[in-house]
Amino acid sequence: MRTMKLWRLAIIMLAAFSLVSCSNDDDDKLNINLLAGKWKRVYDEGVVSEGYVYYIFTPGETPDRGDCDILSSDVFGGDFFNERAYMLTENGHRLCIFKKTFGGNPEAQYYDILRLTRNHLTLRITDSDILLNFEKAK
Repeated sequence: MRTMKLWRLAIIMLAAFSLVSCSNDDDDKLNINLLAGKWKRVYDEGVVSEGYVYYIFTPGETPDRGDCDILSSDVFGGDFFNERAYMLTENGHRLCIFKKTFGGNPEAQYYDILRLTRNHLTLRITDSDILLNFEKAK
């Protein structure tokens, strides 16, 4: 009788351990469809911005590639509009923004996507500590 209870307890513990140790690979994937739209850069409390920056993501044929237009306005520098393209890599966790046309600085910029929800986007410039926070523009 006692042996039966021990076996039952062992089986229950084994089953519980198996359920806890299972992982779902889908948990690691971001919903890249949430990236589409207009995002306004927001700054940490106490940081004064002398203008604004918008990233406008327009998916192409697939949501992991498309256009990323960057609109910025600075009190001292004026208004700028940069036409770029984007591509998601690293299972949707890395964002590459690059120039669509020839001329100018062709260097691609890489960002790690740390957070992507319906209303918030946090990017970290790859291999740095610089964070860019965005809110979905209305």
